[in-house]
This record gives sequence, C-alpha cells and structure tokens, in this order.
Amino acid sequence: MLELLRKQDAYIQILDAIKVGKQLPGLGLPRSARLPIVTALIKDLNIPLLLLTDRSDRALTMLDELNFWAP
Repeated sequence: MLELLRKQDAYIQILDAIKVGKQLPGLGLPRSARLPIVTALIKDLNIPLLLLTDRSDRALTMLDELNFWAP
C-alpha cells in the first residue's frame, strides 16, 4: 500500500517541497492517512521525523499503529 501512496502526485509534491526546505502549512490530513504518509516520508527522506499529538493516550495508539506501517 505504501508503494501506491508514494506514486501519487500529491505525495511527490510534498516530498519535493520538504527536500528543498519549503515551509509547508498544515496538510489537514485525516487521521487514517497520517501514519502511512509519515512512514513513507521516513523511508523516502531517510531522516527522523517528529510526530506530535495533544494526548498521551493518542501517542501510545499511534506508536502501536506505526509499528504496523514500519515494522
């Protein structure tokens, strides 16, 4: 599934903008899309990314879900 995501024009535009250091506004992604996109960005950029959340229980849930996308 990540391979399909990584071929999308919108994803490629975001990736290219990050590579050149362009400041991006909030992307307004639905929760279900955030972790797959973060996982793809981590793999494509090969750098650590910081993912913030406003609740500690949500952070634990995201960590569990992230292990599914990036074992």
